[in-house]
Amino acid sequence: MIQETNDICKEVLIILSYFNNDLIEKIPNKVFSKLLELSADSKVHLHIDTKKDLDKQDISEESKDLVSLIYYTFVADKNEKNEIFKSWTDNENIYQENLREKYNIDNIFKNDIRQTSNIDTTTLSSTAIIKHEKENLFYKIKKFIKNILNL
Repeated sequence: MIQETNDICKEVLIILSYFNNDLIEKIPNKVFSKLLELSADSKVHLHIDTKKDLDKQDISEESKDLVSLIYYTFVADKNEKNEIFKSWTDNENIYQENLREKYNIDNIFKNDIRQTSNIDTTTLSSTAIIKHEKENLFYKIKKFIKNILNL
């Protein structure tokens, strides 16, 4: 987990190095110093293709998320923040809707009914419920005596 955090910070620093100086100046030095501190042990080597968008780059999703959060928090103006926030909200709504569909109780039971209908009925009929009764003390003593007497 620690190495992953270090790698993410290193990727973010590499990505930020491609930003315009005007944008970099808006980011507080405390953020850079923390990123530098965390990325010190990282051994990640990253190549950024400037012809591709950030989402097309071969970097972790967490790094992309952190870069977008840094941009949103420190660089974006009010209009950009509104657009980004709307995009994040729309994505979250889509994600939550997918979860609702996936884990809808009615759908779960429908899937179970379809799965149980595929079970071979011959195996069900040969499977019987076996009742297991707990042995009481009297029965245990009787069994012990029978074993001793070999009855």
